[in-house]
Amino acid sequence: MSFQKSIKEKAMLASARHCCVCNRYKGVKMEVHHIQQLADGGSNTFENAIPLCFDCHSDAGHYNDKHSKGTKFSPSELKKARSQWYEKVAKDSIPVKLAISDHVQTSYFVLHSFSILEDILEGDYSSMKHYRKNTYLKRNKMMDYWQSLMLANRKNGRWLGEQVTSVKRSYYDSIEEYQATHEDFNIIDKSEGDYPYFDAQRKITWDNLFTGYENNEFMKLLRYSGLEAHELFTGLLYKNNGGCGEYIPQKGYTEYMEIAPISFVFLGITNASKEAIRLDKLASEEELIELPNFAVSPNEMILVPIGAGINLNPKLEEKDSLIYHNYDARIDYAKVIGDSGGKMKNVMFFKDMLKPQHVIYNDNDTEYEVQIHEFDHENMYTLTNNWGIGSCPHLFYVKENGKQEYSRELLRQASNELGSDSFVIPEGIYLIIIRELEDEVTYLDKILINNELCFSDIVMNKGDSLEINVQPFDTVELHGSYVPDYKNESGFNNMWLRNELVKNSNFNYNSNIPK
Repeated sequence: MSFQKSIKEKAMLASARHCCVCNRYKGVKMEVHHIQQLADGGSNTFENAIPLCFDCHSDAGHYNDKHSKGTKFSPSELKKARSQWYEKVAKDSIPVKLAISDHVQTSYFVLHSFSILEDILEGDYSSMKHYRKNTYLKRNKMMDYWQSLMLANRKNGRWLGEQVTSVKRSYYDSIEEYQATHEDFNIIDKSEGDYPYFDAQRKITWDNLFTGYENNEFMKLLRYSGLEAHELFTGLLYKNNGGCGEYIPQKGYTEYMEIAPISFVFLGITNASKEAIRLDKLASEEELIELPNFAVSPNEMILVPIGAGINLNPKLEEKDSLIYHNYDARIDYAKVIGDSGGKMKNVMFFKDMLKPQHVIYNDNDTEYEVQIHEFDHENMYTLTNNWGIGSCPHLFYVKENGKQEYSRELLRQASNELGSDSFVIPEGIYLIIIRELEDEVTYLDKILINNELCFSDIVMNKGDSLEINVQPFDTVELHGSYVPDYKNESGFNNMWLRNELVKNSNFNYNSNIPK
C-alpha cells in the first residue's frame, strides 16, 4: 500500500520538488519514500514520507537496524535531512525553474588550439571579443592539469603555439625489420582508411609506448587522461622519400608516433539581459560550483572549464556553420549547426568531465534556476588556428577498380626554386592525377612522358588537379617549382597535416565512384 495522492502532493510542495537528501531539483523524477518501512510498523502518513530523487531513493533502500552495516540511509538520517530541507524551503526563496531564460544564455566553446588556451589561462580573452563584451574565467582544478599539458608540450616540442601531433621514434631499414620488431602490425591500404600518407601502422599500449620516449613529459601526462594508449597514440611507419624540402634519413623507414589532437571544452554563461545580474552557482552532476560573486553586466560572460577530449575537431564547411569568421590571419571562429556530428568520429573525453545541469542567478528581485542543454556536436562554438604547410604537389594513381591511391609528393626539393622529378608507372596503372592540396602555387614548366613533351606552362593553385593518361612502365618526368603562400610555421606537425589532406582527397574522389 502506498501514500495517498494528497499526501504525496503535500510532500512535493514542502520540498519544492527537490530531493531532501542531495537538495537537487528533480521535477517529476522523484519518489516519495517511507522513512519507516510498512513492514517495520511505518505508516502512510505525511510524517513518514520523504521526497527523494531516484539515486538517493536507491541509497535509502530498506534499512535493517538489526544488520546496520553498509551505507544505506537510516531513518534518523532521513528525518534530519527532511526537516532541514523543509525548513529551508519554508524560510528561503527556492529558485524559479526556467527551461529558457531572458536573462542568461549558456553556450559551449571548444578550443582546438594550445595557443588560444594559453592566452585564456593567462587572462587574455581577446579570442572571445567577437562573441562577448567582456569575459571572466572561473578557475578550477581541471585547469592545473591543462596548464601542465601545455607546458610539457612546449618543453617536448618546438613551441609555436600548437600541440605536437607527430613525433619521430625509430628508424628501420625495411618493413620486414619493422614487422619483426613489433606486434599488432598491418600494411596500410593507400587508397582508403585514415593513414594513406603512411605505409604501415601498429597498435600502441601503455606498456610499449615509452620505449624511446622516456623523457617525453607530455606523453607521460596523457596517461592520467583516463583514456587507453591506443585511443591517444598510433604508431605509423613512413617510407623516407623525404618531405617537401626536408632531410632524407639514411635508413629506409621512420616510425612516427601520432598523438591525437586535444580539444578543451568551456561552458560560457552570458548575461543576455539589459540589466546587471549576479550569477550564483553552477550545478553539475558531480558538484555545485560557486561562481564569481559580482554583478555581471549585459553581454558579459563567465567562462567555466568543463573538460577535454579528442577527435572533437571536424573539418567544417560553411554549410555546417551558422557563423564562420576568420577575423585575423590565424584564428577561425564558427558557430556549429546541423549534422556536424557525422564528421566527428571516435569522440572521447578525458576523465573528470563535468556535466552541467543548471545555473542559479539573481536579478535583484528573484532567484532563478535555468536548465543547461547537454554538450553536443551540433550546437557549439569552435575556435581553432588556421594552418598551412606549403606542401608539395601530390601524386595519385587510379587503380583498375577506379579508386584513387596515394603515391608520394612531387618536386620535393623545388620550394621557391626550379627542380625536377621522375617516376615509372607501375603495372596496372593507366591514369595518374597530380593534385595541389595546399595554400601554394605550383608551376609545372614541362611534363614529359618517355622523353616526349606532353604538357607545358601549367599553373596549379590550391584545389587544382591534372589528370594524365599513361601506360604501365612509362617514365614520367616533371620540371618546375612550388611557392608556398606563407612561411611554414608548423614543421613538427607537417606529417599529420599532410595525411589529413591526402585522406580527404581519397575520400572525396573514391566516394563518387559509381557502384
